[in-house]
Amino acid sequence: MSWLTVVYLILIPILVGMFFFNRWLDSNHFQGWLFEWMVARRLAKRFPSTEWTLFRDITLEKAGKTSQLDLVLLSKRGLFVIECKNYSGWIFGTADQRRWTQTFFRKKFYFQNPLIQNDKHVQVLAEILELAPERLTSIVLFSRRSSIRTELPGTVCQGVDPLVEFVEGHRDAVFTAVEVSGIRHQLEQKRLKTGRATNRQHRKNVASRNTLQPTPPPPTGAEPACPKCSTPMVKRLGKSGALAGTSFWGCSTYPKCRQRVPIS
Repeated sequence: MSWLTVVYLILIPILVGMFFFNRWLDSNHFQGWLFEWMVARRLAKRFPSTEWTLFRDITLEKAGKTSQLDLVLLSKRGLFVIECKNYSGWIFGTADQRRWTQTFFRKKFYFQNPLIQNDKHVQVLAEILELAPERLTSIVLFSRRSSIRTELPGTVCQGVDPLVEFVEGHRDAVFTAVEVSGIRHQLEQKRLKTGRATNRQHRKNVASRNTLQPTPPPPTGAEPACPKCSTPMVKRLGKSGALAGTSFWGCSTYPKCRQRVPIS
């Protein structure tokens, strides 16, 4: 075996590995995970474990359906359910709109209203804990990569500092020490085991719900958000197989994400 062959055998796997590693670093999944991790670190430093308990990446199951909560912060002062959005561009939306708008220059994309999304998480968590939903606080956190261009409720924060200020503004006790201990125990017992298997199960669950429940058609000229990874979708035309000649919405990150939505 020549030295050149040996070099190729060593170099090619390294280059292939670097290629896929860079693609993973640029993926929306990794960017979202990194933002959650950074926020969790900041919160852990700001809110001492002697008074607060921080849960990250909680997956709950109810009636065969799963819900994933990014961050949950617990103390006598409240139970805060935090939805993290590491989006860029200009963000437009109102509390009652089903979809919000993400704008890059002259291009517009649409994604699910995160307030409505997190309200569903709060509802599931409240039912599992057997608490009134009003005793839980929903917070949506955007990163500094985005620019929020419309007036939104105070439960929408941009950056960790406003989030910390919002939480610290809740000074009155909402739960007793016994209730906090009980909630902490239930969360530890009822959350699904963290790991790839749980994440795969949740993604499969979400995909099946989106498959069984037809997505309503988007407004004229508006691209829907991918139901799997929340990135904008683009109109495609099937060229082979069962979709040959059929128009559909396909995820713009293909082949990273292969989610499809029929055009009604």
